[in-house]
Amino acid sequence: MLAYNALLPAVRVRLNRRRRFTITHIWLDRLSSIAGARALWGIPKQFAKFKVEGKGLGRGAAFEAHAEVGAQPIAFDQSRPRLALPGWWRFQAHTAHSLAGSVKITRARARARLKIGSTAWLLA
Repeated sequence: MLAYNALLPAVRVRLNRRRRFTITHIWLDRLSSIAGARALWGIPKQFAKFKVEGKGLGRGAAFEAHAEVGAQPIAFDQSRPRLALPGWWRFQAHTAHSLAGSVKITRARARARLKIGSTAWLLA
């Protein structure tokens, strides 16, 4: 298991009448994660620097996140959570990517706490 920060834009696609997602790029902040994941999923990956700054204290604190490649900014996020929903929520999605001339389907699962709030994204 590797721990790293990542930024990934995804688009929804249909494959054989099923909803899937295709990840167009991934930026990671660990070089060891880039080579291994590119071979497994065939998704273009690049190294990026991430900076996350909290504003305030506690679970409902606002934050800003910046990502850049070299000196070029690629994304900015400003989030202000307002209300946390109780419990943990499970999500599942499938990604479809071209790998070695065929389509590779990967199932992604996550558990998360959901928060209602506002966010502003800028993806360069």
